[in-house]
Amino acid sequence: MEYIIALTDPSRPTLRHADCVDGDGLAGTTEGGAEFDFFHGGGGGDKDTATLGAGEYITCMEAHWEEQHSHTRIFYLRITTNLTNTISGGTKTSHSGSDCAPKGYQLGGLLWLCSTRI
Repeated sequence: MEYIIALTDPSRPTLRHADCVDGDGLAGTTEGGAEFDFFHGGGGGDKDTATLGAGEYITCMEAHWEEQHSHTRIFYLRITTNLTNTISGGTKTSHSGSDCAPKGYQLGGLLWLCSTRI
């Protein structure tokens, strides 16, 4: 199932994590003014949600992954905002990657394939 939802004000990133990342989400306001909370993955681990302030937006994301039970899983995820606030969870591994938007821009979306873990 695929979803494309335009959030004009993405303001609440969420991570569920323990030893690895179980799920992530993003909530905010749609173009029509409705509140929308998009979350996928599992419900295990600790739940951390950040509420972004006025003018604050997501600029960077760092992910660490590892093979587990014949699947590649996200073990650690860190999201950073233009005000250098972060939300993170999981366990760092030797396999990692990151992406940051150019100054003055924000990251525009997430794409994962997942079931009970990412």
